[in-house]
Amino acid sequence: MTDRTATRIISRACLGFVLLAVQPALPVADDSPEIRFIEVVPGPGGEGHALLSVSDGAGRRLSGLSTANFTVRADGSLAAVLRLVKAAQGGRPLSIVLAVDVSGSMKGAGIEGARQGAIALLDRLGKQDLCALIAFGSGVRELADFTDDRERIRSALAKLTASDPRTHLYAALFDALDRAGRAPTSRVAVVLLTDGRDEGSPVGLQDVLTKATLRETPVFTLAYGRNADEPVLERVAAVSKGAFFRAPEPGRIVEAYLGIIERLQQDYLLVYPTPAGGRAHRLTVEVEYRGRRTQASINVRAAAEKPSEAPPPKPAIPWKVMLIIAVVVLVAAAATFWLWRRRQEPAQIAETLVPPRVWLEVVRGADAGQRFLLLPGDAIIGREPRRCHVVLKNDPMIGREHARVRHNEQGQYVIEDLRSRHGTSVNDVRIAEPVTLQANDRIQLGLSELLFIDQR
Repeated sequence: MTDRTATRIISRACLGFVLLAVQPALPVADDSPEIRFIEVVPGPGGEGHALLSVSDGAGRRLSGLSTANFTVRADGSLAAVLRLVKAAQGGRPLSIVLAVDVSGSMKGAGIEGARQGAIALLDRLGKQDLCALIAFGSGVRELADFTDDRERIRSALAKLTASDPRTHLYAALFDALDRAGRAPTSRVAVVLLTDGRDEGSPVGLQDVLTKATLRETPVFTLAYGRNADEPVLERVAAVSKGAFFRAPEPGRIVEAYLGIIERLQQDYLLVYPTPAGGRAHRLTVEVEYRGRRTQASINVRAAAEKPSEAPPPKPAIPWKVMLIIAVVVLVAAAATFWLWRRRQEPAQIAETLVPPRVWLEVVRGADAGQRFLLLPGDAIIGREPRRCHVVLKNDPMIGREHARVRHNEQGQYVIEDLRSRHGTSVNDVRIAEPVTLQANDRIQLGLSELLFIDQR
């Protein structure tokens, strides 16, 4: 080998090392685990029960974890992991909302694959697990509420027919999340299969994403065939901390359903010693997985105090005395009512018979179309049926007692916000103090809009 040849080889080797050094590094997948608290409650005997799921960087639920993977702290102090078991073994049942697309494009192999996949999922559920079934196409229909009766679900699945002309995908997601919020168990998930994209739902994608974020219910979406709206299904799954599955052929649908139930069965019940006296504390759980660590914290309420002993019962009052008291009360009530009727003016009585002509109409949102009459007095707007006159229970961004409409002495209706989280606006202007309503004013609360109608 000549000196010139040797020099050329060395030069090329050096150039190769330089190019390798300046080449951009390939991105490395983030395998850091992610912790999601499902429920943390005080247990018996000074124990805390933390129900949680642990996922890898790709959103896959991690199985096979042991106490060695976990570090627990209560108010910053290290606490031992007393037990770590699968949630089902710890007596924590699962509730699933199954949503199946019954639009015409699912006819044939698609609907049969969906039926077989759902049955395969049912067969893997525990005895205490619950399932609800809805079908969607040109609307959303409930086929079964949460039940542990597997035969009832199988019977409903056997009657599925794919014939609807449209696919209300967003409405189905919105409805399924709403049902999940009413599930009788703390562990809950939505499983939705579709082969299409939304066609005319009364709610939009942003409404679905907002509800998915607030509900914190994992949504497992399954795209069948080539025409499913995969970007939307992937986005909903990601926002809700669920997972997206793809089944390009009918034979892959069962496989996808089995993959979903396998992930859902990886939730853990972690038992740890609570601080002395079962007082409220901040729980921090750290997980190590493949050399990577992550942690999450949550505030835990105090354990319920033992009820004090009931005082000894008082001596019973003789029944004759009770009868005399009851007769006196009835006579007094009858006399009071008779006097009140005598004093009523005819004009006042006639006034009460005049039908009300003021109301609020929901013109946008999940409760659109509803009307609420406004009578003299206060009317609370919110999600709590027992406290509110105007109930918007299907809007996740409405507070329990969100706003109040008051009828003042001048006969005007005044609206005020009740320190709600998302605020109240009148004609797109957020209000900070009471505002007098005028006919046809528009009130914006959460995802809903109400029209003030005054025909007096």
